[in-house]
Amino acid sequence: MTQFDFGTINPTTKSGATLATDLNSFRDAVNSGHKGSAAPSYSVAGMRWIDDSGDPLWIVRVYDGTNWIDEFAIDSSANRAYPVSAGARQSFQAVGGAVDALTLTPVPPLTSYTDYEVATFESLANNTGAATLNVSGVGAKALRKMQAGADVALEAGDILAGQRYFVVYDAAANAGAGAWILINPSIVDPWACQPLGVPIPVFDHLIAGLAPPTNRVYRYVMLTAGKTGAGGYNNGILSGETVSGSAPLVSAYATVSLASSPLNGRVVQLVNTEGRFIRASLTPGAVENDQMQRITGSMSGVFNRALFAALPGGAFTPVTSIGTAYDTAGPAQSGYQSFTFDSGNSPDARAGTETRPKNVQATYYMRIK
Repeated sequence: MTQFDFGTINPTTKSGATLATDLNSFRDAVNSGHKGSAAPSYSVAGMRWIDDSGDPLWIVRVYDGTNWIDEFAIDSSANRAYPVSAGARQSFQAVGGAVDALTLTPVPPLTSYTDYEVATFESLANNTGAATLNVSGVGAKALRKMQAGADVALEAGDILAGQRYFVVYDAAANAGAGAWILINPSIVDPWACQPLGVPIPVFDHLIAGLAPPTNRVYRYVMLTAGKTGAGGYNNGILSGETVSGSAPLVSAYATVSLASSPLNGRVVQLVNTEGRFIRASLTPGAVENDQMQRITGSMSGVFNRALFAALPGGAFTPVTSIGTAYDTAGPAQSGYQSFTFDSGNSPDARAGTETRPKNVQATYYMRIK
């Protein structure tokens, strides 16, 4: 301890040698910040005192005439200083308690939870779901994370063994019950990071659970008809679903019916049911059916009638035989020589009822909230 106060000096009773000793002791007290495990007995407003009761963690305090106010903390073993009121709460202490019921015991301890209180910790195990944190025995409060602008419960794996985490106390979180907000969860929900109105293809046939969840603060719509009933993915978020036509010219659309969605009242194409491709355009939302670019042409010349059969229809227009001199396959005749065309008879043809490029199919989802 380097605390000393010589009191009132009486020049008629204090010798020079004694005065020198007192002044030297007082100098040491001033130079050391009145360092000690208890507050100086001679404290006055404006005095600074280094509290080393939690050595090697020192707390620099200022006396306001009534109370000692924490100014900042010093970790003398690590040669580091911490912001006001932080102290060991920012030294990444290892947490105690259970896997989903964490405890933290910083020195000096907290006596209450206040808004914007910051704490840090190093985890010893992976959490398995919703979790709590109790600092200095003040009381267990939920650990929450931010998602789409709202605080939500932790999920399994948000806290991993051996990782370091920051938490900030928010008295308004957890529906006003107060909670520690985990700033850097290990798992970031990718579905919470997607923009609104962007169709996203998902190979949700691979394993169960690949589709965006429906129980979060965000919400997606599956762009598929017939999913609005009880238990359906789109239950409660679409109205006016309409399906018409037959394959390949199916038309399917519905109206977003979710008051909290910025897209509420907007019509969306159910492209999974339609089997419709999405293409770049200057008129987004315009719907087109398949078509082929028109190809025209003509044929002329002299043909040996024996090489062709007089068959009806096709893409070619019949032409009149030019003359008998070139009709060497039989008696001289005039008339029409017919041509038919069927692309399905081409070598290696892949013909069907629609025109499409090589593709792989996926289920499209779109965020609406």
